[in-house]
Amino acid sequence: MLGVHDTASTRQVRAAYRQRIREHHPDRAGPDATVDAARIIEAYEVMSAPAPAPAPAPVTAPSRRGRPDHSVMLVDDDTVAFAFPADEVFALLVEAADDIGDITYVDPDAGLLEVLVTLAFGGPWSVVISLQGRMDRVEAFCTVEALDGSDAQPGPVVSLLLDSLRRRLRGR
Repeated sequence: MLGVHDTASTRQVRAAYRQRIREHHPDRAGPDATVDAARIIEAYEVMSAPAPAPAPAPVTAPSRRGRPDHSVMLVDDDTVAFAFPADEVFALLVEAADDIGDITYVDPDAGLLEVLVTLAFGGPWSVVISLQGRMDRVEAFCTVEALDGSDAQPGPVVSLLLDSLRRRLRGR
């Protein structure tokens, strides 16, 4: 589905994923593309290997539901990891995305969320957030595309999202 060989590097797999998800995102390709987008995400999950690099210390906050502490951490410049269930992650991401921009697409079944972000220092950017399950965590992969034709800069947008997530977790 991604169009890469099983020996492709992580960078090649990620590049193929980004290209395919842009082509087959329902906002671009129409509502019938939702199934294709879900298959692309699933193929990416299978093809991508978890990064063996040590992760930064997690930020934790108590859950208002009385369960153990939840944590969220930045994995790289475009991926945020969560140590709690995907349905809770998705709900939290919707809240945080609403804090930083205008939500333009939501599909909880496919684990897809798109938000339009415009900041004082740049934008507008389309940020497609796709959930990916890992053995011990859920990751939110953020594909940032500049809508004005400039180079996309995922770092500042993902940092803004992470700040919103942390504020929301502290409030729980």
